[in-house]
Amino acid sequence: MSPKPTYEELEQRLAALENELARRPKDNGPSTAGISHWETIIDGLPGIFYLFDENGRFVRWNRNFESVSGYSADEIAAMTPPDFFDAAEKEEVQKQIRYVFTYGQAQVEAWFVSKNGGRTPFFFSGIRVLIDSLPHLAGLGIDMTRFEQAESELKERERNYRSFFENHHAMMLLIDPGSAEILDANPAACAYYGYSRDIMKTMKITEINQLSREEVFAEMRRAESQKRNYFNFRHRLSTGVVRDVEVYSGPINLRHKTLLYSIIHDVTERNQAAAERERLIAALQEALAEVKTLRGFIPICANCKKIRDDEGYWKQVEVYIQARSEAVFSHSICPECTIKLYPWMADKITESGQKGGASGGG
Repeated sequence: MSPKPTYEELEQRLAALENELARRPKDNGPSTAGISHWETIIDGLPGIFYLFDENGRFVRWNRNFESVSGYSADEIAAMTPPDFFDAAEKEEVQKQIRYVFTYGQAQVEAWFVSKNGGRTPFFFSGIRVLIDSLPHLAGLGIDMTRFEQAESELKERERNYRSFFENHHAMMLLIDPGSAEILDANPAACAYYGYSRDIMKTMKITEINQLSREEVFAEMRRAESQKRNYFNFRHRLSTGVVRDVEVYSGPINLRHKTLLYSIIHDVTERNQAAAERERLIAALQEALAEVKTLRGFIPICANCKKIRDDEGYWKQVEVYIQARSEAVFSHSICPECTIKLYPWMADKITESGQKGGASGGG
């Protein structure tokens, strides 16, 4: 929204006109004589231009004045400034007119009422000028319709933003990237971090983020320049507990400044679950790697049944398998080996019908 003209700007616009009016021939009286060559400039001024004396008699106005008011030149010449305002604002307008004649300058916002009853918001400003040593008021009126509409739209956007900010279940922070100050925190963020809203607004994000101050500012610069909008941080709560969070942050224009609007999600449990999943996957892969060593072709001696390992050494079957699995061996002797190794026991084995073999020391 364009700023309202200041007194200094009005004085600059009217200074040349005032000087010309002061130099006009005195025998022409306090009329518009002597400024006819200024008519083009006056009619080209923004908004409505007016010049009237201390009695409220209009001396000069531009075409915009006639167009906006709907009155003819003869009608305007017979009117006074308060005639263009409704009863509710006449007193304030007259007060500001008196102020100009007393102190030199003033301004007021009021609804300008046209001949057909239409009301238009205007910003009026005036300064006191001397013409033939007599005080006059010269000023400009700026139509504020589009400014009022823009302000209304801005207020509506702010209301929508505030409603979204206040009622959202996600944690949200509004941060000044220049100072790291937390300018606002929604109820969800206050509940999560464990601070009241008033306290949160006295804190800086560097008091929460576990990165160094330099690292935090570097990340905020990335977010402000939109080079990056997703971050993984560790944030400290009021209890001292540190949690893993993911932050979506980007610039937002608010309060005539570029601020950072951050949405925060706690991902501590998700990260813990992911770490546990990775641990289990690693353990499973390690187990599978061990199991795979028992697959495929295994070189075994046809006589003694020793197995050759990957390094070329021949090892007992049980040693080889126990090193590559969770199997545990015990030792026994089958009936055939018992007869072969202990023939004197053959008759007993045959008589008893024992088929399970003779147990031996393990």
